[in-house]
Amino acid sequence: MMFGFGKKQQPETPTVQIPQWPVPNLTAPVAGAGTTPATPAVGATTPTIPPAPPTAAPANGVPGAAGPAPRGASDSAVKRDWKRIVMRVFAFVIVFLVGFGLGHSPVDPTTTQEYKDLHEQLVSQQEQTQDVQDQLDDLNGQVDDLDMLRQQLDEQKQQLDKQKETLDKEKQTLDKQKSEQDKRQKEQDQRQSDLDTREQNIAQREKEKQQREQEAMAAAQAQQQAQQQPQPSQNAYYANCTEARAAGVAPIYRGQPGYSSKLDRDGDGVACE
Repeated sequence: MMFGFGKKQQPETPTVQIPQWPVPNLTAPVAGAGTTPATPAVGATTPTIPPAPPTAAPANGVPGAAGPAPRGASDSAVKRDWKRIVMRVFAFVIVFLVGFGLGHSPVDPTTTQEYKDLHEQLVSQQEQTQDVQDQLDDLNGQVDDLDMLRQQLDEQKQQLDKQKETLDKEKQTLDKQKSEQDKRQKEQDQRQSDLDTREQNIAQREKEKQQREQEAMAAAQAQQQAQQQPQPSQNAYYANCTEARAAGVAPIYRGQPGYSSKLDRDGDGVACE
């Protein structure tokens, strides 16, 4: 600002550079060295900027969070912090313009201690916000990985369900084939049992037939031998088989001399067998 001789020149309008990041609450500008501090107007009050709210202690490694919170809650908290910082910047600019309008000689606000303190708070807030954003990005990445893993597991489950359905159908087919095979085996066993019974009956009849043939042959041979022996007299009589054997006529067939029913005890027509 320049001053002429004899009259007071109008102060030049200072250029205020507002940083790109939000600035927390500022107090009224401090007059620089070599300038006369302005006397506040009657009834005017010096605006007081409330201190920045304390940052919640980190929980679970997440700065600025009192505990695990949903993604939407974290974003809302960050937006509210940014709004408060922007409002403080506007308050600082308004106070600065009011001071300039009252005829004070403004100074560069970036050289004030309050600005430096607020700048440090801003940097700290930005670092915390970046940490929260990084952790949110990590969590989102983990959620995406879990979603992909769940999708893969669902696909594997569908494949296993299809394989199980196929195996169940094959098992039903095999069970049906086994049931039919068991039925055929049972029928075959029954036929084999009937065949064995029939063969046993045939063998029994064959045995009985051979026995009858042997008996018939024995009877024929005995009859032939009896016919070859000398015929006893028609009036031959034997009191018992001992006499008949002694006479050499045993066995005696029905119709031959010496045959009597008392000598033929079994009544088969052959006495003294």
